[in-house]
Amino acid sequence: MRYGENHHHGLVSIRMKKDIDTLIVDMIMDHYNIQSMQGSRELMTSKQFDRICDEAEKIFYESILITEEPGVA
Repeated sequence: MRYGENHHHGLVSIRMKKDIDTLIVDMIMDHYNIQSMQGSRELMTSKQFDRICDEAEKIFYESILITEEPGVA
């Protein structure tokens, strides 16, 4: 997409990316905080990271379905 072409859509995409990135970071922090409070060693496997990303994506899209105005085709 060149600048100026559907510029509004680009801004929405940037906002959505920041929102999901923030959600993933929050979930990762929760993961480490829980481990810390349990007295466990703070670590994360790639499988755990992938699960967090999948769960964040699910939560993010569910929130869009609940809060966004439906589009008209």
